[in-house]
Amino acid sequence: MKRGELKSYIRILADELTEAPEGLFYNIELDILINVSQQNVAIALAPYIPWAITKAFLISTTALKREYSIETDLLLTDFFMMQGIFHNEAGNQPKELIFLEPDQVIQYRIIGKTGEPKAWSWESAGVIALDPTPAATTASKYKGVYVPLFKDLNNDDTQDPATDKYTIPFNGSSILTPTHPLIAADVLKQWAIRAGGEAGDIDSMYSRTLESVLFTMTQAQGITHRGRPNITEIIKT
Repeated sequence: MKRGELKSYIRILADELTEAPEGLFYNIELDILINVSQQNVAIALAPYIPWAITKAFLISTTALKREYSIETDLLLTDFFMMQGIFHNEAGNQPKELIFLEPDQVIQYRIIGKTGEPKAWSWESAGVIALDPTPAATTASKYKGVYVPLFKDLNNDDTQDPATDKYTIPFNGSSILTPTHPLIAADVLKQWAIRAGGEAGDIDSMYSRTLESVLFTMTQAQGITHRGRPNITEIIKT
């Protein structure tokens, strides 16, 4: 569903097919609400279906360098939040580095200590820190997984996979198609606030839609739940 189709769907649900001044919103205002809502939906879904909306990147370390800027060192321009940092060495398990809260950093960190990083933390806005400080320069030793900022939709009718790949209605595939009604329901919540009406029915619609989307999309291996296999049995095979 492209933005123009999503916009028409929202107007049908709102029973208002004409834009302002006859209706409540101009189309350009509705475009803004759609982009706000797709960010809201991404945040709502991230804890439940990270496989559908996360991206991965490789982290190389520099000897005696503890702090790494998300933009200048890791070269990420669409970063929203970190899902985790994992080892990425051939022949080894992808063990996750421990995330430390600020008070834990004070307890854990020994200033000047170098070695194999065991933990990571936020040093400041947009800057992560590895502890102990890496003792050696390594290439692609770690893999980070993060939730991206979804790009705004700027066209009603066309799709450019190069620029629209990480917007929810497109995503470069059909993976996130089930979220389109959820985006529409979120827009309607904002619509009700401006209209000054009751939002109870809309909230119920949103909750039902969210439940339906999560029920389907959390079954990453298919809609028929097969249960969680025992890792010991997997290793045996």
